[in-house]
Amino acid sequence: MAVAIPVNAEEAKHVVDKTQLEAIGASATKEVPVARPITVTAEEAKYVVDKTQLEAIASSSEIREALKDESLQKLITKIDSSSNPLKELDEAMGEEAFRMLKDKILSNLSKKK
Repeated sequence: MAVAIPVNAEEAKHVVDKTQLEAIGASATKEVPVARPITVTAEEAKYVVDKTQLEAIASSSEIREALKDESLQKLITKIDSSSNPLKELDEAMGEEAFRMLKDKILSNLSKKK
């Protein structure tokens, strides 16, 4: 039984219909191409996580909870959009929230080995 919930005009622009919701759900399971290609050297290959490890990280409730932190989201966006992401990553290591996230990810990966 469907229930209609009244919304005002301001709220209506944030409502998605069933078709949109189904499209969002379908696209969430598709692989998404990387925005910018990454070249990995043989030396760096040991630091690359495989699909199973990445799925384990993504499914960790502890990591997902940490990623809700708005300042951490901004920090990650800054690294990702930087023309010098390694420099930004080094600077991010000075932030307690980023170090905690790193530790949670590494802990999660060590459990999966």
